[in-house]
Amino acid sequence: MLFNSLAFLAFFFVVTVFYYAVPEKFKWPVLLISSIVFYAFFTPLHIIILLAVTAISYVIGRLVYNGKEKTKKPKGLIALGVILCFSFLFTYKYLTFFTTAVYGLLHALHIPFTEAAFELALPVGISFFTFKAVSYMVDAYRGKIVEKNFFKYLLYVSFFPQIASGPIERSTNFLPELTKAHKFDKNNIESGLYLMMFGLFKKMVVADNLSVVVNQVFGEPENYSPPVLLGVACVYSVQILCDFSGYSDIAVGCARVFGINTADNFNHPYFAESIAVFWRKWHISLSSWFRDYLYIPLGGNRKGTARKYINLMIVFLVSGLWHGSAWNFVLWGFLHGIYQIVGAVTQPARDKLYGLIHLDRHEKLHRSLRITITFLLVTFAWIFFRASTISDGFDYVKCMLFNPGRALSAAGIIAEFKLVFSVKNKLFAFLIAMFSFVVYSVIDYKKDVFLRIKDKHTAVKMVFYVLFIVFVVMFASTSVADFIYLRF
Repeated sequence: MLFNSLAFLAFFFVVTVFYYAVPEKFKWPVLLISSIVFYAFFTPLHIIILLAVTAISYVIGRLVYNGKEKTKKPKGLIALGVILCFSFLFTYKYLTFFTTAVYGLLHALHIPFTEAAFELALPVGISFFTFKAVSYMVDAYRGKIVEKNFFKYLLYVSFFPQIASGPIERSTNFLPELTKAHKFDKNNIESGLYLMMFGLFKKMVVADNLSVVVNQVFGEPENYSPPVLLGVACVYSVQILCDFSGYSDIAVGCARVFGINTADNFNHPYFAESIAVFWRKWHISLSSWFRDYLYIPLGGNRKGTARKYINLMIVFLVSGLWHGSAWNFVLWGFLHGIYQIVGAVTQPARDKLYGLIHLDRHEKLHRSLRITITFLLVTFAWIFFRASTISDGFDYVKCMLFNPGRALSAAGIIAEFKLVFSVKNKLFAFLIAMFSFVVYSVIDYKKDVFLRIKDKHTAVKMVFYVLFIVFVVMFASTSVADFIYLRF
């Protein structure tokens, strides 16, 4: 279903008016009702799945919580709750994938079988609200939190700015926010609306304009030479960052307008100097979820080097599957696991080499080189993430490395760029998107743009906001696309 940004903004505006018009005790019910209505807009019948996951995790959370008491904790109950919640995710998102894999294995072994074909519509946001529910149960089991009010807990799971594409907010952060007074606060309103505005800029001006070029080239890579394919792969890296971080900014901004502080989900990941640092800056809520609820329970780095590397690979393979039930996502996760392991294995040798040649790791040129290498490694993995199938991903890589059907000449590359930008105004929109993204990223990396303007005179800020809104309206793509992470 098409995610209509203007419809969302209208819905958000109506909810905000009601939210601040009612007495304090009715504020969170307004958000709860709004969240249920918002989810029903996508697929009404799937509310049953949302309520089932919520009810299971709520009951299990109440049963396993014992605060700081030193009593024996019911491990069987927490295991049951995790299995039940994940059973919905498995059935709707992975059952077809695994049955297809089993059918393929049986066919390869020449074992007779009857194939059953079925397809289930994926509930919107099921990966996100399931992970919320599981983290709540585990945190309750660890004695960190418990929520006695079922409807407040339902609000946590279904909170409408986060339900479709995250971030995966922790209950230990969100639920205490509901106990605070949420009076109309000018600073919260301004900073929240700023985040939403820049989120829409990233999505509508940058990501959607770039998607036109990316879709065309990824659809027929055999028609382009290696330099063009490499360039468009890098463009996709920008597109997915702006698409997903744009949604996260909107979600965090919405919550802030309501006076609810939620965690940031991105921190300039393409300025990371290693893959390990990249994952501390990209989709932070998911990365930290896997760290706290999978990597550490598996043993983390506490059981030896070999076990550490096995745990890392498990985490990234699961991360790949979390993103999609297809082999190209598994390969994407596998590549990031390999990156992490190779980086860790070679770290001592690289440190020794730096010492021998007296290389300053913080020297600008060396830092720039590390950032570039990290970006290219991430971009290479994104190719498989973007591809429709793992076969399409390998085809793209093959053409990017060597495409005998395309002459590697200046004239040929220019002709290909003309083909890419053959549609009227496509080149202009592309340049505007890339230029504005680079300028914004550099300025914001040095100092948050909002911090630069929040203490300016009101008239100066109003002029800035108005001009920025005009810019977004003028250069927003006419090819509106769904947020990429709505699929997950």
